[in-house]
Amino acid sequence: MSLSRTLLQAVAISALALTVTVAAPLSASAGPTVKPAPSGASLTGASLTGASLTGSKPSGASLTGASLTGASLTGASLTGASLTGASLTGSKPSGASLTGASLTGASLTGASLTGESLTGASLTGAAPTGASLTGASLT
Repeated sequence: MSLSRTLLQAVAISALALTVTVAAPLSASAGPTVKPAPSGASLTGASLTGASLTGSKPSGASLTGASLTGASLTGASLTGASLTGASLTGSKPSGASLTGASLTGASLTGASLTGESLTGASLTGAAPTGASLTGASLT
């Protein structure tokens, strides 16, 4: 990832009243770390590829059409969040709460959803190709 792209991501995220820090020295694999992501935040269409939202609480946030490809969502609260049409390809939401989230039309290719609670989540049209759903609660 180029320096200018990383800075543009940081500016875009900061403009949404989020605190952003670079997770590692600027390199192709570094993504922004987003803490805290406030409840109800609008990140519609945001590019958060490789970002760390570990422990954040964007409950009810709009992440419609956002790219969370390869993002770390460990322990994040995405309860009731709109992830409609979002890309979660290769993401790791370990311990994240996706209860009641809208994942309608989302790309879940290769996502690790092992043991996750998707209770009440909308998965209509979602593409879970290669996703790990072992032990996930889908009721």
